[in-house]
Amino acid sequence: MGGNGFSSGFFGLVTMLALWGAGCARADDTPAATPYRPTIANPAALSAPGWLEVEAGFQGDRGRDLSGDSVPYLLKYAFTNDWGLLLGGNAYIRNVDLGGQASDGFGDTELLVKHRIPVLDGTAFGFETGARFPTARAGLGSGKTDYLFTGVLSSDFGLGDNAPQLDLNLGATRIGAHESGAGRVELNWAASVSDDLAPRWNAALELSGADRRGVADTRQLLAALAFAARPSLVLDFGFARGLTRASTAWSGFFGFTAVVGKIP
Repeated sequence: MGGNGFSSGFFGLVTMLALWGAGCARADDTPAATPYRPTIANPAALSAPGWLEVEAGFQGDRGRDLSGDSVPYLLKYAFTNDWGLLLGGNAYIRNVDLGGQASDGFGDTELLVKHRIPVLDGTAFGFETGARFPTARAGLGSGKTDYLFTGVLSSDFGLGDNAPQLDLNLGATRIGAHESGAGRVELNWAASVSDDLAPRWNAALELSGADRRGVADTRQLLAALAFAARPSLVLDFGFARGLTRASTAWSGFFGFTAVVGKIP
């Protein structure tokens, strides 16, 4: 299927899912969404146990050597408040190099197990571990299976539900197909602070980066806003600025998080 047909079909799918989430919000027992979008750092919290939650969006990247667009997605299902599964990736990627050559298609796929470890009221540790599978065609993905582990710390500083939320992530990725002379393990980190600006509005500011031996470091500053159209449907948009030459110069994005149904 061509790029335009695929992206049009996927946007139709995510629109239906968003409308489904909005419809679910009318039911008294539908839980509130737990957005991980749009920051790099995830919170320790899982989505509501027994309910399928979907995240999806669109991102445009403008780099010095490569520009592109992508359609990221994430399916979240929690068995309990402390254990769950995450399945995600890019449903569509389109990259264009300096010479104007374009490539597009489906991206790699990640499957992660997530565990939350509450320690105090308003503070929890957690971890996410799993693999990124090479489901993308050559040039659009990693080429081999990567293995991932991320530690998480989330806290509201002991100030309660309406306090700013701090999310810290520190992770390591064992890269399956690494360049000659470069390290196999990449360290990834992200620190995000979010807070409510007004009823139904939330703002987030984040600094993140990646470091690997023999490869230039990347750093990114991200700012975003989220709007709770309904408790079970949260919309978001924002931008990110690369802070090093190896980083993507600019990114803009928008998307949603929706609770789409209960799984018995």
